[in-house]
Amino acid sequence: MRRSLTALVLGLSLLCCSQTQAAAPAKTSAKSAAKTPSVTLTLFSADAITAAVQSLVTEYETVSGTKLAVVQFSEASRQSTGAELAAAQAADVVLSARSTMDTLVAQGRVDSASRIDFGKSFIAVAVRAGSARPDIGSQAAFRETLVSAPSVAYSNNASGMYLTHWLFPHMQLPEDFKNRLVEGNSAGETVARGEAQIGLQQMSELKSVSGIEVVGLIPDALQQMKLYSAGLVKGSPHPAEAAALLAWLRSGASSKAVERGGLMPLR
Repeated sequence: MRRSLTALVLGLSLLCCSQTQAAAPAKTSAKSAAKTPSVTLTLFSADAITAAVQSLVTEYETVSGTKLAVVQFSEASRQSTGAELAAAQAADVVLSARSTMDTLVAQGRVDSASRIDFGKSFIAVAVRAGSARPDIGSQAAFRETLVSAPSVAYSNNASGMYLTHWLFPHMQLPEDFKNRLVEGNSAGETVARGEAQIGLQQMSELKSVSGIEVVGLIPDALQQMKLYSAGLVKGSPHPAEAAALLAWLRSGASSKAVERGGLMPLR
């Protein structure tokens, strides 16, 4: 009887050991399945909204778990834009000025049904960090600020063309004012280097420049608004994830991130 009891205990021990070893691979397999690589979306983004896009990337990666890689392009000239936009074919989502988006839709590169408008940009005034902040609170005050400034920077893009070809002439500024204008790729960077006392450029562009302080927007009656859009690239390898990002932009959940980047959210 003692031998039988010993054999029974030994048999139970072997059975438990066998079950434990058999269960181990299943546990390892479940752990491995949980480590599914996350998707990375490529955003083809206009450099004029760098600050806004970086703000969106930080917030969306946190709330969604989806990684976002940003490839920038310039909308400064039609010639360079034409070459760079061809690269949009390798992206998942494009973020650009509405006029550029119109071109991409017409070329069949972006799905027209997916496009949304997500932010407005307006012209603002900036000074070098630590400098006195001029009065731009009214049309009269803004005009006086321009008249008394020894140098005024503007960018050689669409907003700069608006300033030099429409706004400044219509404000009837003194004849010598044009001699105090400083043109550059970035009005904000020109001011940061101390090459101009004040600079005028889209708020969304000034937000990404260090060494300056944004005084505020120019008066409403003198403004030029620039609308920014987003859309799904046809042939995107991650259409579901790209659509989820666009839905997040459309929902209004992105409003604070858009605003931090110098844009006025639409929703």
